[in-house]
Amino acid sequence: MKSFRVSGLLLITMFFSVNAMERPKEASIEGVQASFQAIQRVYRILDEAIAAFQPRSVHVRNGKNEWPEPLTSQDQTEKGLFIDVGALPGNLFTPWGKIILRDGCLGPYLWNLAFTQHFLSHFKGTFVNGVRDSQIHQPKYYRLKQKDLDLKQHLLEQEQLGNIVTFDGLFQELSKEEFELRKGTDMMIVTQFGSTLFAIDTVDEIQLPKAELLEKKEFRKYEDMKKCWQELKAENTDH
Repeated sequence: MKSFRVSGLLLITMFFSVNAMERPKEASIEGVQASFQAIQRVYRILDEAIAAFQPRSVHVRNGKNEWPEPLTSQDQTEKGLFIDVGALPGNLFTPWGKIILRDGCLGPYLWNLAFTQHFLSHFKGTFVNGVRDSQIHQPKYYRLKQKDLDLKQHLLEQEQLGNIVTFDGLFQELSKEEFELRKGTDMMIVTQFGSTLFAIDTVDEIQLPKAELLEKKEFRKYEDMKKCWQELKAENTDH
């Protein structure tokens, strides 16, 4: 009888241990509702920016129509959100995987940058690092010479005056030392032949947990993430 009780305890212990290991990892995602709601807000901000900049020949399509769900095999985060930005907004890194924000783009380069600045004005966050897109070209990184310059307003004013505005006239290339010093700041960093990665703290009034990347080997299962995403969509029926 004594050995039976021991065996029973072992079986109970093993049962709970196995179930703990099999518990879907999404159950432990910090700030899961805030992250989901922030993603939906980002889509709306993107739509507003698209409408505002269409008269300037910046033609961007919201990626939600082509890719309505996250790509779970890429760019999962432990918690929180990152955004990958080139001349235009690129992708969100989320607990569910990569979200492709835009489908195609066309527009004058400086107006694309003005679009991105306008879009990012809804965010608070910090510059994390550069992301190299090209194996041929070495990325170069730049900052606005006048930090608080409103690019859209400036371009409109100069256009009305008949002045030609150049990239070099507005942006200063960063040295390697300056590039490193900008990490952790809220400064808008622009790149050529690559993109930049920002950790998002807030989207408008939505506060997010401190963003942390997840290693590929730790990625959550596709089935678990799809189920979690669908449940959140059902709970937030206006999305």
